[in-house]
Amino acid sequence: MSDPTIWEQCLTDNGNNETQAMQCVVDNAMAYTDEQVGNIADGVNVFYLIFAGALVYFMQTGFAMLCAGSIRAKNCKNVLLWNLLDSCGGAIAFWSVGYAFAYGGDTE
Repeated sequence: MSDPTIWEQCLTDNGNNETQAMQCVVDNAMAYTDEQVGNIADGVNVFYLIFAGALVYFMQTGFAMLCAGSIRAKNCKNVLLWNLLDSCGGAIAFWSVGYAFAYGGDTE
């Protein structure tokens, strides 16, 4: 025998009272919907963080090219290395302290 549907389960639990069974069905649907919306919101937040981080690194690359084009060729390697170390330092700083500010514990 197959599992009863939500309607059949709610109807049985509420003694065949259709009004209370309908309220039970709505409550179950709301709980399911709230859970799904929360999952989607978490996914969108993570996507936004990764996308914004990628844009920052692309901007850093563009800035490195701007700096390299603004100086003499003999200093180009030094400036590019400086920009690379700047990006790495920013990533390490976010890893060490920035994550706590972005995803700190709940205050509730």
